[in-house]
This record gives sequence, structure tokens and C-alpha cells, in this order.
Amino acid sequence: MEAEYLAIIYGLNEYYLRWNKELDSRQYDMTLESNKYAAANDSNDAFFKTAGPANETKDALPPAALVCCDNEVVVKQLSRQYHIGNDKLRKLAQTIWKMIENVEVKFEWVSRKENLAGKMLK
Repeated sequence: MEAEYLAIIYGLNEYYLRWNKELDSRQYDMTLESNKYAAANDSNDAFFKTAGPANETKDALPPAALVCCDNEVVVKQLSRQYHIGNDKLRKLAQTIWKMIENVEVKFEWVSRKENLAGKMLK
């Protein structure tokens, strides 16, 4: 089960990296717009009159995420339905819970028969 926990941590890291890249691209776009606005108005305070990415973004937090796993116990443990007896797994779960504190994340169990990605790993 440790592998599933580590895979979820890896996936969440990738999720946040992509979200940060999106925010960076929004920042870049807003900087270009600010520069255009400043050049057009030829004013020193033009930058402060333009909206920043946070103003343009309805929600500054990443969108909701769905984490699918074919290990039902892991899903129920991370959904806080089952107790985690193993100290190492509990620490990994705490890491995951810390990562998703401000993000809506749903854990969903997928049967192994339906898990096409898992079949590709065999």
C-alpha cells in the first residue's frame, strides 16, 4: 500500500506544478497587458490601475481534483473512513492530507478490472 500512497503524493505534486505553471502564464499575460497600458498612458502609476492575476482569477485555489485508486483500503483510509494502523502509512496519509488542505479532493475507488492504467503496468 505504500506504493499507492507515494503515487498519490507524486500525482498531487504534478497537479500543483501544472497549476503553478498556469498561474505563471496568467501573470505573464497580465504583465504584458500592464506594459501595454503603461505605454499607452505614459504614466508611472498605470501599473497600479490594472488588475493582477488574482483579480482576473475567480478562484485563486486549484480546481477540484479526483484521485482514482484501485486499492479500496487506501481510498477509505484517505477518505478517513478507515483507521491507519501502520505508522509509515499514517505519516504518508498525513502528508497527503496536508497537501489537500485548501483544495477539494475526492478519492474514488476503481475496481482492478476497470483500471486500464493498472493493466498497462503489468
